[in-house]
Amino acid sequence: MARSTEEQHPRDSFTHVLKKIVRRIEARNTFQFEPSDGLVPLKEKITFKIVNLWVFGPWTSPPSKNGALNLLAEISIEAGYFPSKSTMRRLLAQNIDDLQLHLGTPQKNDTGAPIVDAVFVWSENKRNWKDNIRTSLKEKISSGERGGVAFLSRNMLTYLDLWEREFQLNMKSNNVCESTSGTTNAKRKNDFIPLRPEQIRADGETLAKLIEMNTRHILKWHWTPFSILKRRKINWSEQGLSFFKKVKQRSDKKTAEAMEFVVDWFEMNDTVRTWAYAPDSRDAYWVNGNRVDIGRRPIALDRLAHHYCYSLLIVPRITRRGPNGLWRIMRGRNHEIEQTLKTVDFYCLKNDQNQLDIQEVYSNWRLISSLRLFRNQLEAEIQAGKESDFFNAQYTVAKYTGSEMLKIIACVDHVVINQESYAISKEGEHFRGEVFKRPSLDELKKLLHAKK
Repeated sequence: MARSTEEQHPRDSFTHVLKKIVRRIEARNTFQFEPSDGLVPLKEKITFKIVNLWVFGPWTSPPSKNGALNLLAEISIEAGYFPSKSTMRRLLAQNIDDLQLHLGTPQKNDTGAPIVDAVFVWSENKRNWKDNIRTSLKEKISSGERGGVAFLSRNMLTYLDLWEREFQLNMKSNNVCESTSGTTNAKRKNDFIPLRPEQIRADGETLAKLIEMNTRHILKWHWTPFSILKRRKINWSEQGLSFFKKVKQRSDKKTAEAMEFVVDWFEMNDTVRTWAYAPDSRDAYWVNGNRVDIGRRPIALDRLAHHYCYSLLIVPRITRRGPNGLWRIMRGRNHEIEQTLKTVDFYCLKNDQNQLDIQEVYSNWRLISSLRLFRNQLEAEIQAGKESDFFNAQYTVAKYTGSEMLKIIACVDHVVINQESYAISKEGEHFRGEVFKRPSLDELKKLLHAKK
């Protein structure tokens, strides 16, 4: 059964981890390794040195349990090029889980904002980490900082051997009371992102761009924790059940585990109408025109610059630490596509089951979907009457505009306008030996705004 909740660990377990890491650095603060291209080691060796080390975040706050240990390291490259953060984390922490490593100093670092609750731990010149933490905390109290770091809980103090108890007595003698308030961190760029940095493949520039576009309402997003999804397959549509069956046959256990939640989300919000395997990854799918990426994948914002993609669904693999859920990134009200087509509308047909009249046929071993669009209501009603008579079923007409119109268009590979076919997806450009034009945004607007 899939795990839908995240585990937190007692503070003493992270204190033990911190001790192990500091002792490893004390033994040798210079690390060397040979990078490889995946097959053989490269000739150039990389050597880096730990200059200063801080701890920040939940470990320095009052709660008795934490989700992770956050370290901030200032490093110096002695030889070779700058290694990846994951490589440095592996060398420092080895097989230790639930550790986040950030690079820089409290004033300037890769989180994008000053870290005001950073507690100094170790440096080449100050190696006694217990005294360092005690001194750093006293300085914060004397300077008047009243964040969670300055008011330590009893549990935290008892985990750090004798000096913790002494420091607690000093706090009481100075009439400093314990606080249960949260940390006073300045809001960092990464704090606006619902996932941990290790769960997504994106550099600081991409995240900064994402946050800026969200602030300007060019993009918007929504986070859905898996814990609120029921996964009741009895309520799934036939198409949804068929899709998930194919996913399980094709994917590994971890991907299938996450996709069960994804399909349930679609069945609750936007019933599965069309789907396809993504040609560029075994862990990616297209569902109703939404790109679904499972695991640690890049955030491909450029996909949202075309009307063939309605939204991006970033879904990390389920872990004990979490967060486990579905991050949906969509175009905001100020996005160029939304602005260009917000006044454009069209009509299309729905069958007797109130579903869009999407036609699907195979071409080159791939299922290609197509939908007829009508520029005016009368034209659509005439066609609905013909379809009702031919299939002996009640066909109706539905009107779509703006964002809802874009959602419908992204569902299919082809649209038929005035008996002419146009490709929406790349796969729709080549169909049964024919080549179809893929209209740009302005061309699509003209096609739908033509004489009605």
